Amino acid sequence: PLMLGYLATSPYGKTHGYQDFHDMITHFEHRQQLELRIIKEVIKERAIIIPAKNYKIGDLVAHIK
Repeated sequence: PLMLGYLATSPYGKTHGYQDFHDMITHFEHRQQLELRIIKEVIKERAIIIPAKNYKIGDLVAHIK
């Protein structure tokens, strides 16, 4: 409820008519698509995309070196 309230009352949320949970999920899905596009077009192979909470820190550090 807090996040939905913030999004719905923000200037961006008002402009796009965000009002309910579905609107918030749609917003996050769109944002994720934009972020993945930026990674593919700007950061390219220097990025490591991992599922949240599905990694071992040691494995991640090994990829950075």
